[in-house]
Amino acid sequence: MLRTPRHRAPAIVLAVLALAVLVGCSAREPQVKDVADPTGSFHIKVPSTWNAGTTSGVLIVYAGKELPADGRIEGLTMTVYPGQETTDGPLPAYLESLIDRRARSRSWKEYSFTEKAAPTTIGGLPAAACIIQGVDGAGAAFDASVWIVPKGSEAFIVMAVTPKGAYATYRSQVERIMQKDWYWHGSVDATETTTP
Repeated sequence: MLRTPRHRAPAIVLAVLALAVLVGCSAREPQVKDVADPTGSFHIKVPSTWNAGTTSGVLIVYAGKELPADGRIEGLTMTVYPGQETTDGPLPAYLESLIDRRARSRSWKEYSFTEKAAPTTIGGLPAAACIIQGVDGAGAAFDASVWIVPKGSEAFIVMAVTPKGAYATYRSQVERIMQKDWYWHGSVDATETTTP
């Protein structure tokens, strides 16, 4: 007996539905890219639409196509400062003192903690983080999360800065990068983070 197209229709419909489900699932997966630290200490995964570069050994990641040329605060800018002093004392208190020194050295007009410094992790290592808001020396209002993580004899400071009121838009992405998409290179207290 010959099969007619009518008999094959359910099988074709099922195949098309299965393909649509597979395509739909992969379309929801965010596209990411690796961004390496210029010191070779780590790399991070960020959305593929973000831009990154280095200046004087400092890693700068921008949630957009290109950094604002005039230094304005637009969108999210994450800056990672390697080679910073570390402490044997409590990280949260040390982080708050670093922010106070930065505010004075950069002539911030004002700043306050919207979330006090607290223990956390960056790439599996003990760290501290806080959220601040302020007005920089040029009069631009900003929100920022500031993180510190000691590694060996130095510390890394990360500042994720947005215009005032915009940090909530990026918070989950910043926290994911710090805690799940940050990969240390080399020895990390007898363990090494591997890229999945």
